[in-house]
Amino acid sequence: VCIVTEGAWPARTGGISTWTQLVLRALAGADVSVVSLGAAPGAPGEFTPPPNARDVSLTTDLRRVPAARVYLASGLDAATALLQTPGVRPGRVVYVEHGDAVREVLAGVLLTESGTPLRAYDRLTAARVIARRRRTIARACGLTVGVTPRSVQRARREGAHRARCIPNAVAPVTPAPVTGHRVGFVGRFSTVKGIDRFVALTARTHDAVAVGMPAGEPWGEGGIAWRQTRGCPWEAGDLAALVMPSRLEASPFAALEAEARGIPVLLSDRADLAESALVTRLAWSPSRWGRALDEALARGVSPELGARLASARWRRFERAWRDLCA
Repeated sequence: VCIVTEGAWPARTGGISTWTQLVLRALAGADVSVVSLGAAPGAPGEFTPPPNARDVSLTTDLRRVPAARVYLASGLDAATALLQTPGVRPGRVVYVEHGDAVREVLAGVLLTESGTPLRAYDRLTAARVIARRRRTIARACGLTVGVTPRSVQRARREGAHRARCIPNAVAPVTPAPVTGHRVGFVGRFSTVKGIDRFVALTARTHDAVAVGMPAGEPWGEGGIAWRQTRGCPWEAGDLAALVMPSRLEASPFAALEAEARGIPVLLSDRADLAESALVTRLAWSPSRWGRALDEALARGVSPELGARLASARWRRFERAWRDLCA
């Protein structure tokens, strides 16, 4: 198997790099090469490649890739570059779509998932270009995998030969004890991710912390703690609830990571992540979210429940990727 991913793994955190690490873990025992598109990192990587990552390379200009029976193109730019690489048969390429790039562009995002700042652009023109590229890729590749049912339905409408949904999951963990009662936000400090809603909901009534990275928008105000962090956002052991009031979301790993540790999660109904005893999806309403947050904090953290839920999700994820690449 060869994974071609955008310039995130193993240097940076974020959804795409987390997905790469987890797919490598799910494919334990397979012979996997990874080509990461992007500039060389200026600091040590966030992830340690597992033993089955036989070959790991970083490039800004994809001209060749290791021979493989299956190519996993993680993201739109990765799929575009891979399909243009000599010797790659499109029927062997699996395009993995992690979200909706068209909707993100229309929302005016200024920072990509892999942490690359974007120049100013005309939203409508950029969205049309990306929509055309996505249709072309869906029709060219042998298979499109979406992490949400919504993206799979869209791929089929756009002419994908085959499409299937493999929801995200994280492997079970042995969490450190939660010693605090903080309400947390984990993600890009962006209105698309609902950081303004989080501040409005928690700043005056809760001990709150936002953990993540700037996204080219104003941040740092609001009477809450701000933490720019490298590595695992859960290491501090102080988050008793996770709040993700996003305006645009797919299948967020932060919610899954919190669930695996037994931390209750309030998640926007814009996300396509199956609810559980710890994950609650809600349409945005400050009063409704406030009540739900108080209830979640009253229930508390449940590591045993989180371990069971994560194990069930992980078994499905692992089986799906092993079957696909067999």
